[in-house]
Amino acid sequence: MDGMDDIRETFFAECDELLEATAAGLGALKDDACDGETVRTVHRAVHSMKGGAAAFGFDALSGFAYAFEKTLKEVCEGGVSLDEHSLSLFTQASATLSGLVDDAREGREPRMGEARKAQMRELNALRGANAGEAEEEEILDFAPAAIKIDADAHGTADDALGYVIEFTPYPDLYDLGNDASAIIGSLEDLGEVRVACDASALPPFDNIDAAGAYLSWTIQLSTSAPRSEVEELFEFVEGECALRIEAWRDDAAADPTPTQSQ
Repeated sequence: MDGMDDIRETFFAECDELLEATAAGLGALKDDACDGETVRTVHRAVHSMKGGAAAFGFDALSGFAYAFEKTLKEVCEGGVSLDEHSLSLFTQASATLSGLVDDAREGREPRMGEARKAQMRELNALRGANAGEAEEEEILDFAPAAIKIDADAHGTADDALGYVIEFTPYPDLYDLGNDASAIIGSLEDLGEVRVACDASALPPFDNIDAAGAYLSWTIQLSTSAPRSEVEELFEFVEGECALRIEAWRDDAAADPTPTQSQ
């Protein structure tokens, strides 16, 4: 087993724990649908699986988890009610998520293709999203070729669609107990987020320093929020990461490879 295999096994072990937390939380919600903290726990578990699956390229898993966690987020924010129908759908989605984790672990083609997509449509409909939203291909095909970097921008111009954020944590960020995935996830409060992970700095397994930081992310944020609101989400890790925030427009092509900040 090489180093990457070990990392994958760690991911799947975490998925097993997150799936247990999801199933337990949904079971508890059948007895107390008003337990907001349990809903948030389930949302965080699905969100964590989505991020890890995307980093490993498990498209079907991350795509389904995306639809699931977006609907759970609406429950957290009061946009979707927990009732017999929604809890039944979430329980089915949890079982589908478990099957997709098993498929990814065993290297199989994802099963339940049509059933999975039907559940995704139901999840999207529950939160009022467009019927075609959150298909795997749409979510995961992060296309920086549609982004124009404006190095001199300090806020969104009238024709800007949002920001491209280059985020490279330093080891201190993790030493202080911060979570890069949670920071990236907080951007979803401002708009639609697409993420590309750069693992090119990851050394061979035998050379990995447990206290090191090797991953960086290029994030495309579609939002009308001012730059100051984006910066606020990173204020508490200032000095603990390399960060670049630039306005973007889709009227010209840019380098299609995520750039790692220095």
